[in-house]
Amino acid sequence: MSRKDRDGGPLANAWAKWRWAQQNVKLFIDETAAQSQPTPYEIVDDHDRETGWHHLRAVRTGAPVSVLPLRAGNILTDYRAALDYLAFQLFLASGGDPQGRDAERIYYPIATEEKDWPSQRGGMLKGVTDALAARVKPTQPCFRNDSGGRALADLAFFSRPDKHRELNVMGTLTAARIEMTLHLPGGGPGPVDFEHEVTAGPRPIENTELLRWRIMRDGVPQTMTMLYGPETKVYVEYRTALDISLSHRDRVCCHFSEIGEEVRRILEDFDIHVFGT
Repeated sequence: MSRKDRDGGPLANAWAKWRWAQQNVKLFIDETAAQSQPTPYEIVDDHDRETGWHHLRAVRTGAPVSVLPLRAGNILTDYRAALDYLAFQLFLASGGDPQGRDAERIYYPIATEEKDWPSQRGGMLKGVTDALAARVKPTQPCFRNDSGGRALADLAFFSRPDKHRELNVMGTLTAARIEMTLHLPGGGPGPVDFEHEVTAGPRPIENTELLRWRIMRDGVPQTMTMLYGPETKVYVEYRTALDISLSHRDRVCCHFSEIGEEVRRILEDFDIHVFGT
């Protein structure tokens, strides 16, 4: 970004909101790191003796996540406001009256379905010239198939409940790697081939199955007792990498860095090509 981080010009306040969101993102990352350590969670192993499957779940034993949803809401609000400030400047550049009734209804549209664009253009950008609205149109997620479009769609989806209804949920997610080691009697840990399925993708996993595993011999599920005899002190050690992300219903938010980068790209494009700063 040039021109002293865009401190001047019509979009100065929009850039101020964007920079404030960026500062909150840094705090959010630090707070998330503290919450995402394995210690607040216990891995529970539910064994189905009939099928042989061991079902692993993560159960929170530490303090509940409380600050993170509030911090996330601040970030979403500021990113959304930066775009709304941009829309208001487009309205003014189109000759709109800042004290008029239409000025109170100006928002930056984020249309996720193509059929919604005409009504959003007519409602949220009422008073904005067709030429300027034409520059907004290609930023809409419904006309794109890239990470920026998905980030903008996430901004619209997650900012709505936070603003009007309830906090989004900070759910724990599994990383790509879950390791298991079988400890045998009289020796150290040694690798054993497991039949296993990773069942948790990028979604909230509080009390949800992370992974299942079992040992089979000749098509028959085997228990540790069947394999190694009674009182062999065989046990399995689980090592899981846990991460935290924003979620609402069954949808998980992309990283805030992607949302922030897309908002920055939009602001910079209009700043350079429309306002010439």
